[in-house]
Amino acid sequence: MPEISIIVPVYNVEKYLTRCIDSILNQTFTDFELILVDDGSTDKSGVICDKYSKIDSRIKVIHSKNEGAAQARNYGLDIAKGKFIGFVDSDDYINRDMYQILYENINKYNCDICVCGHQSFQDKVKVAFEDSKEEIIEFDNKLALKNYFLDYEDSERVMYTIIWDKLYRRELFKNLRFPKGKICEDGYVIYKLLYNSKKIIYINKTLYYYLQRSDSISKTKFSLKTLEVYDDWKEIYHFFYEENIYLSSLAAKFYINKHIRTYNQILESNLNSMEYEKYKKIIKEDLKKDLIKFFKSKVRARYLFRCIAFLINYRLVRYLDKIINLVEFLKYKADIFMKRVEVN
Repeated sequence: MPEISIIVPVYNVEKYLTRCIDSILNQTFTDFELILVDDGSTDKSGVICDKYSKIDSRIKVIHSKNEGAAQARNYGLDIAKGKFIGFVDSDDYINRDMYQILYENINKYNCDICVCGHQSFQDKVKVAFEDSKEEIIEFDNKLALKNYFLDYEDSERVMYTIIWDKLYRRELFKNLRFPKGKICEDGYVIYKLLYNSKKIIYINKTLYYYLQRSDSISKTKFSLKTLEVYDDWKEIYHFFYEENIYLSSLAAKFYINKHIRTYNQILESNLNSMEYEKYKKIIKEDLKKDLIKFFKSKVRARYLFRCIAFLINYRLVRYLDKIINLVEFLKYKADIFMKRVEVN
């Protein structure tokens, strides 16, 4: 039985697949099985998978009809034998020490999830490898989720809505699978994995390199499918509203911001008039339904004011944000002034 099962969903990536597989086979850690799930590729990706399976006995190949990355990962989970589970996307690649470092630390600290740093790159652009000093940060599930709910731009945030920068104990997936047909499938499982973990370790070292493709789903402009991201955060908020009122207040902040951001995307979209009005109404009605819950979740006043302003008139949100930002800036300046007075 292998220590680690590495699952790679594959779909029409013949241009990148060899690099990805080679980076896994060249790992300094060798006690793993590599499960390649060909999701109905129409190029030579499936052939490449089969070719590698004949070269290395650690490789298993599944060929399925095209059902999306979520279901491809589920097929991999169904046959995985490892004590630990890892994921790699087929157009990305990993540092040769990635799984050695994650494996050593998940055992050393007896944690449920071990997380590493990651770095994006563009095709045909050379990556500047970092030789950063390895630092360890320990989280329990509440602290990990608190970090997960930080703003995207916050430099302290290390828990992201991505599945591939982590090594997991297999037990976490016992009753959990990716939602079939979703394009943002990671978001539907990451928060549950964190919540169901007792201890999570973050290693401040870049070990995973992900390709930012111009045709990537995550980079495309608004479409009806991007509403899944909004639904994702709605589900997250409702989950924590029932499970943990403290965490629900943190989730609510993200959910409220996602309401307003999605509404703005709809306004700037090319939807026809019927769809335009339909989705505007859905976003507003959802916010009305959850407004009382936001009060019960003890959401900060700033976000409650944003909700109320949004329901009155969308444009009021922009003015409110400017006022709040100005107040916070003046408060920051006042704090600095008072500290200088105290020093003098």
